[in-house]
Amino acid sequence: MPGGSTLSALPRHGPSGGALSSPPSSKGGTELRSQAGTPLGHRQPYHHPYHNPGRMMNLMFDPRVIRGPTQPHQHKKPEHSIHDHPATKKLNKAKVACSTKNALMTSSEPCTTRKHLDVQTDAYLEEFVEKVSEFDMDTQTDPFLDRPPTPLFIPQKSGPDAGTQIEEGELFNFDDEVEPILEVLVGRTLEQSVMEVMEEKQLANLHAYQEHFEQIRAAELVATQRMEAAERRINEERTKRVEQEKKRLEEEEKTKQKTEVQMYVRGYLKNMTDSIFRTLQKLNYFYDPVEKEVEELYLPFLSSEIDEQMSNINTARSALKCMVDQSVSSSEERTRSSVERTVERMVVQVHKRHAEGTKDVQGLVDSLIARINEKAV
Repeated sequence: MPGGSTLSALPRHGPSGGALSSPPSSKGGTELRSQAGTPLGHRQPYHHPYHNPGRMMNLMFDPRVIRGPTQPHQHKKPEHSIHDHPATKKLNKAKVACSTKNALMTSSEPCTTRKHLDVQTDAYLEEFVEKVSEFDMDTQTDPFLDRPPTPLFIPQKSGPDAGTQIEEGELFNFDDEVEPILEVLVGRTLEQSVMEVMEEKQLANLHAYQEHFEQIRAAELVATQRMEAAERRINEERTKRVEQEKKRLEEEEKTKQKTEVQMYVRGYLKNMTDSIFRTLQKLNYFYDPVEKEVEELYLPFLSSEIDEQMSNINTARSALKCMVDQSVSSSEERTRSSVERTVERMVVQVHKRHAEGTKDVQGLVDSLIARINEKAV
């Protein structure tokens, strides 16, 4: 075993149950060989006594769990240990019997050209070391490590390697002996050169194809962009036309609604115009400003003035009548007739002046009274 490992003293059994011996190899080593022996019986697989997949276990009832405070104290050994379990005792007895039986089994003595070795019979080999050597090691990496240089390309060799050794005193033909080596060297060199030339041609073809592909791709990209721009313009024009058509339809709808409303209003108000005008005329909403001013301002003023003048005239007439009656009673018939003619003439003058718009009626009456008095005298 490597690393100075020790092997167990138990013999290794082969498939038939016999111990394996180690025959010598061509290099002076050993090799394992099967010998006839006593076969072992079938052993039952090991099962933990507390392992029962059909029943769940509770840690509260596990005797291996220590309960109580965490302070260190002297633990008492449980009365019933796991080793006291019947299944554990039975298993220990089986192990002891098996080890005793294996110890009693001995193999035959090896031949002169062979020897026995101790090997492990476990499923996994284990290296037994008395003390593992330990040591500390540290390292420090730079904050920025440079990229290591790229190693040179070394092609993988093909074919078997061959060597020769010429001892002193041996005779040979150099040309015949060196021919295979030269064939290999020259052939390998030519093959490598041809591979490099083919690789250069292939790379040149790849670069040319890539350039051609890039040109085609650029042309296709330009064409695609041109087509996308044309399609975008068409879509924008289509959208613009649709918006214009929508606006036109909305304007037509608004105009149609306005026309319908106007026609409806005209038809509804056609028969109402005459009646409304007649009603407004009855309510004196339509009038002549001059006529209204004459009727509302001038005629009332004129009526009041006429009433006042007529009242003055009536007063003058009554006074004149009284005076005439007095003069008639005291005068003669001739004087009475002349006075009456004079009074009538004066009355005619008063009416004439009143018709002409003379406002000095009182002075006229006073002059009339003075003349009557003069006639009476």
